[in-house]
Amino acid sequence: DGSVADTSFYDLLEVKPDASSSEIKRAYLALARRLHPDKNPDDPDANERFQKLGEAYQVLSSEDSRAKYDSRGMDGLQEMSFMDASTFYAMLFGSEDFEDFV
Repeated sequence: DGSVADTSFYDLLEVKPDASSSEIKRAYLALARRLHPDKNPDDPDANERFQKLGEAYQVLSSEDSRAKYDSRGMDGLQEMSFMDASTFYAMLFGSEDFEDFV
């Protein structure tokens, strides 16, 4: 029926559970740029929000982890370890070279 066990990660990325991989990536890139802690220095929660956004994308960008998440929610991810969101972001955008544009 297309239902998923938990929609929290989809909600964080502001996409529907049936979103394509490219829609998920596009949503992550837009939100990551907007919510990056360097762009929100006066927001004490910016780092935590950015970290959660990175975790959501790490799960939903992988077919395997997305399938586990869709079927079992967070319980399906118990063995998964998450990369630090800033490190993950730097890998996608090329580290310090991108900082001038953030």
